[in-house]
Amino acid sequence: MLTRKLASLHNKPEASAGPSMFGDGTLGGRSLNTAAAIGDFYRKQNMASPQHMRAVRVLRPKISGITVTVSPRHCLDHNHMKYLDSIEHPMRKTVLDMYASKADRPLWHTGGAFNEKPIVNSKAKRWIQRALREALLARGYDRDGRKINTRAPGPAVLYGTLKVVTSTPKVLCSHTFSDVLALLKQVLAAVEPTLTMHGNAHSRSQPVRGYNMQNHKRK
Repeated sequence: MLTRKLASLHNKPEASAGPSMFGDGTLGGRSLNTAAAIGDFYRKQNMASPQHMRAVRVLRPKISGITVTVSPRHCLDHNHMKYLDSIEHPMRKTVLDMYASKADRPLWHTGGAFNEKPIVNSKAKRWIQRALREALLARGYDRDGRKINTRAPGPAVLYGTLKVVTSTPKVLCSHTFSDVLALLKQVLAAVEPTLTMHGNAHSRSQPVRGYNMQNHKRK
């Protein structure tokens, strides 16, 4: 229910935050009390604002229109920040509770698509998300970035936030899913150094044991 509610909000057009007004209890259009409360949440949950996300270039991608951003920290999505600009916003607690509930997942990742009709955007987004899960599996991780094969080299977890968005979903959907999967494998290889740059310092997650590689479910 929480996920569906946030998804519906995500599809609504983003309202302007209004001009920045200094000297009247606001900072960049956000009240000082609200900014302090969000800062407290970041510190308590060891999370960060969307400004910590950085773009990553994928060399010679077969599919155009892809934007990749990544951070070695857990970052809130910029589409949700409009619900945090006021302490009185009715969705504020829902959004913060959603993030707090997934704080123990090492890797946060999401896909996105825009500029086309909803049905095309939806298909492109599903393909990106599915391909990312399969790319993680191919590199020995579950969907949350935990190592599946405990004997394989490398960190026990991938930790941070990864977002893959297409501005040309029709182009992406004109390719085969195998092409999309190949692209997401490229993406994962490009961002893996960022997602492992702090080793396991941020997470106490352990490698996954008893994982069924065929159906992607834990035994």
